[in-house]
Amino acid sequence: MFAWLLPEHRLAGPADQDALALSPLEYLTFRYATGVHRAAWETALATLPLREAVAAAHRDPEPDRDAARAALTLLPALRAEACAELDAVEARLAAAAGSGSVSTPILPVHGRSR
Repeated sequence: MFAWLLPEHRLAGPADQDALALSPLEYLTFRYATGVHRAAWETALATLPLREAVAAAHRDPEPDRDAARAALTLLPALRAEACAELDAVEARLAAAAGSGSVSTPILPVHGRSR
């Protein structure tokens, strides 16, 4: 299936009932993908990476309601992805430091800047 086969005038956000609904990630890809991501969407329906899709909606000075809703819908998945990535970094670095976890900062804490 190719994106160019989808009738653009009938594409809609996830909340629309009278059109072909896309998933939140598909909608953000349709709306914001450029360059190689646009080509991948149009030829293979490949979606943007999650973080990039949400960031694109955030950078939009006036996202439409569907784009905002789609990005908000994806935030829990993005948060989980970021937490998993940080947990993996912590585990690897804690193992390299020779402990199961780091409970105290290695660098001195600096006073608040004013």
